[in-house]
Amino acid sequence: MSNRTYYKAIQKTFGPQGEHVVALIDRAHHLTPDEASALGAARDAALDVTWGAARDATLDAVDAAARHAA
Repeated sequence: MSNRTYYKAIQKTFGPQGEHVVALIDRAHHLTPDEASALGAARDAALDVTWGAARDATLDAVDAAARHAA
C-alpha cells in the first residue's frame, strides 16, 4: 500500500484528524505500566472534581428553587 493510499484510508476511516487518531492509538499501545497508572489516577481525579462540581451545582439549584417556591 502506498503512503498516499494509506493516508486516504486513514482519513476516510477517522476523518480529517485521522493521522492524529492513529498517532494516539499507537501511543496508547506503547504505554508503560507507570504511564497507564498515572493516566488512571488523573482520570479518577478529574472525575471526582467533575462529579463534585455537578453535585454542588445541582444542590444549589434545588435549594434556590425551594427558597423561591416557599
